[in-house]
Amino acid sequence: MNQKGFEQLSVSLLNVIRKVKDKESLLHISCGLLKADAAFLIRRELPDKSDKVILHHVYLPEYRKYFKENDLNTLRKWYDFALLPQGIDGFTKERPIKIGDQEFPDALVAFGSRKPDNLSPFYEMILLKKRGDKEPYRSYHSWAAAQLIHQFEFFELQNALRMETKLKNQLAKSLSTETKLKNQYAKSLSTDVFPDESWEGLKKRMQDHPEKIRFLSYAIWTAYQVRKEEAGYQYDKDKDSAKDELKEKDDENKIYADVVNFLLDSKASDNDDLFAELKENINHVKRYPSEGEERKWSVLSLLVLEHAWRNLKKKADWRKNDPEQSNPSQSEITDFCNVTESAKKLLELTRGVIIQAITSEKAKIDETTGKKKHNSSEFQKMGRGFLRLFLAQEIAKPNSKLKQIYLGNDKKTDEHSKTSVYGYCKAPAELKRTFILNLSRFMLSVVALLQKDTGIQIKRTPTNPPVIGSSEELDSLFYLIDRFVHVELEVDERINFRDHITRQIGSEVSHYLRRPHYRDHLLHVIDVFLLGYLLLNTKLYWVESRETLLVDHLTELAASKRIDDQQPILKRDWMRNWAVASLLHDIGYQIGHDSSISSDHNVWKNYFALACPVAPSSAWLKFKSNENNDKDSQSLKNLLDSVKNLVEGLRNKREVLKEYIPAIDEKNDSYITRDHGMLSALRIAQVICHADHKTDTENKLDNKANSSDLAVCYRHAIHAIAYHNLACDKVYFDSHPLACLLRLCDELQDWDRRRVNMEKTVKHLYLDLQKEDSSSFSSYDSYEMIDSFKANLDFQPVPKNGFPTSMEVSLKEEKPCFQFALLYRDSIKGHFDPTMTLLCKAYNLQHVDFSVSDQGHNNLKFTINLKFPRPRAYRSITEYDIYALFTEKVRFLPLLRQFSSIKESEAGLVHLECKKENFSKQDCFGILLTGASKPGHHHGWLSVNPNHFFNQFIEFKKDILGRIGGRNSF
Repeated sequence: MNQKGFEQLSVSLLNVIRKVKDKESLLHISCGLLKADAAFLIRRELPDKSDKVILHHVYLPEYRKYFKENDLNTLRKWYDFALLPQGIDGFTKERPIKIGDQEFPDALVAFGSRKPDNLSPFYEMILLKKRGDKEPYRSYHSWAAAQLIHQFEFFELQNALRMETKLKNQLAKSLSTETKLKNQYAKSLSTDVFPDESWEGLKKRMQDHPEKIRFLSYAIWTAYQVRKEEAGYQYDKDKDSAKDELKEKDDENKIYADVVNFLLDSKASDNDDLFAELKENINHVKRYPSEGEERKWSVLSLLVLEHAWRNLKKKADWRKNDPEQSNPSQSEITDFCNVTESAKKLLELTRGVIIQAITSEKAKIDETTGKKKHNSSEFQKMGRGFLRLFLAQEIAKPNSKLKQIYLGNDKKTDEHSKTSVYGYCKAPAELKRTFILNLSRFMLSVVALLQKDTGIQIKRTPTNPPVIGSSEELDSLFYLIDRFVHVELEVDERINFRDHITRQIGSEVSHYLRRPHYRDHLLHVIDVFLLGYLLLNTKLYWVESRETLLVDHLTELAASKRIDDQQPILKRDWMRNWAVASLLHDIGYQIGHDSSISSDHNVWKNYFALACPVAPSSAWLKFKSNENNDKDSQSLKNLLDSVKNLVEGLRNKREVLKEYIPAIDEKNDSYITRDHGMLSALRIAQVICHADHKTDTENKLDNKANSSDLAVCYRHAIHAIAYHNLACDKVYFDSHPLACLLRLCDELQDWDRRRVNMEKTVKHLYLDLQKEDSSSFSSYDSYEMIDSFKANLDFQPVPKNGFPTSMEVSLKEEKPCFQFALLYRDSIKGHFDPTMTLLCKAYNLQHVDFSVSDQGHNNLKFTINLKFPRPRAYRSITEYDIYALFTEKVRFLPLLRQFSSIKESEAGLVHLECKKENFSKQDCFGILLTGASKPGHHHGWLSVNPNHFFNQFIEFKKDILGRIGGRNSF
């Protein structure tokens, strides 16, 4: 065919290709276009098995009788290669093909789309011509036939999507009419217990189930009724019936009766015999129990714990029944004497349940090396709930300082201990009461988490109250975090954590209202603290190839390098500094950040206000600004000038802070004074220096005008806070490990940080407030990015007398390599952009230098796997495709290197190959941090802050997805 003939074929193809809508029209149009007398469409039955093919459709129909058994050898043997070459549209055949008594001297085959990991096509189309006097088939005819197949495949996909939508709609309609019947049927078969179910209904439904399932359901039902009664909800009049049903059972089933009797005692907070039996069997409890002995002891323990902690909370909150009462009655004082003993017993049982819930499968010992051998392929799923459980077991540790002060020491204290800084003597009664009240509230929230894991916690409904209210849970969390860091870690009380954190609640609401994509920074800091605290307490082989806690490794390195330092840093110093750095690194958001920073003088004055008068010698600590300017721009300029003055005062008056607070100059003036991290550090430094200050008289007597003990102690925390958001400033693990750790944990903590549609939320709230019954508010639209967070950590119980008393955390690696995995949700539903999320994390971490002198190649490694599910609207295009196209437009961005695994990767930002079974379902990226980072194209790092081209990239993505008929992710 000459050029003119090919052009005519192309024009004819364009005229008819859009008419292809199904298999019949495909074969009919192909025969007409390419003058064929017969056409056969062949489909692979299983795409992963290239030898399984069927005859999908035939034109003309009479030819089908020759292939009744799908024996297609006659049709396919001339082109059926074991390995079909890529990029081939099809073949032509020179010799004739015989079907029945008819001979076809000319034939071609064309191929459809193929899976990238499988060279065999989904569809094959064979065209046959009877008369040989026509123009013989050539490769361009195969090409035209292949285009027709691709059009057919496109409509097949469209039809499949339409069918799926139609089926979903039909299913939803069907469910709406059959929900009641299905629920009744499922309820009759289920072993679950429903809060609103009557006693008679439960007995009838459970009568054919085994005794253990039946008796356990009676205990759960009784617990639901007791919870309703305590919360003032309507409960079943037969609440006590399970007690009679379980009376006089044999020894094996007596435990159910004991638990029910305990639940029906409205004042029970401990029972030695019952607790002893539960503790004896607690070693059988697993995180995801089966329907057997393991689940039995798990459920019974949690029912008892909920009831006991709730009763303990009532006893501690003696003002609840009579708010006007200023002092407890004599009976309440007498009763409270037993409360602390009950709290200690409950803590012991709760600790055992928690440890068994979060510990991993026991590690094996390698006989050749003597080291623990873990299953490194399994990562521990973590998140907010997991870290709350971790905090609870830390609080409940034997002989913890919290227990010694507020509940009394387990052993008799000596006179020397009573005179120590914190002492182990008894706290005043009111402090005890406050501690036990908040401890009970927090432990009830922990019990609720564990109940959810074991499947006995039903979602809150109008007939089923929660285990603990949200407000009480939040208050108790703030209180216990404050007590934990001040008492257990011995952080100076003058750094008031609870005050700094709770003051941020108002600014959080304000940011949510003013910034559309704002995310939580209140609970975020608590998660960052707990994650870093967990990592510092993780055992790993590192310095001198010895296995010890990460914080001990840091202590050993510091001792060898800081001989001339003003204060050698010890293990407890690292922990104190980490608590201050992590929990207070975002308090600067009370003023704002960058363009959203406040120009209100009152906001700034309240933020930098000092509790006590400032001596003349420390007047520079006061935050001074000119309030007489009416213009916002001039007002903000004066406020930022005051920030510079405070920085200058701290650096000059406190020499120890000069290396720890960044200087402000012409290069960084435009952003550093507006940075929330810098503002947070200045506030903490101001509070510390003010607490450190001595009067002029005392300074003269001591001859120590610049004495600054607290500034020395917490200098690393101030440094970490100041630099945590200055991504373009490098931080070094060798000299400032906490600054590196804070940047890392700050980037990892993405879970449970929902974005909220505030416009809808405010409308819902307004409408709810107008209702006569506003006791329950509507559910508000919110979007969460993270589906799960995992780490290569192993948690093992440390038993004593057969009962777990503590827990050991270690790496599932022999090398010092922390591995993390962030599994994200659908970006369209979550209202975020995967590429910008990835690039921002990489940019914020690329200036963290993890090299340590004298360690050679044995540097710490941190790997982060980020997996983004690909929205259906993207069709065949990937997130990395869009980014790669964008690099053609914005040339300073690197084209990322590709590796099959993060373990094989070099340091930097990389694109990871997804596993075959996940192909086309998600985009995988990795960030590997080790040694000194070298920002540049060949290492996958970025030379420009991604926020500078954020809008440009989003518009580019909209254009790309618009062309393929998809949607953007915003």
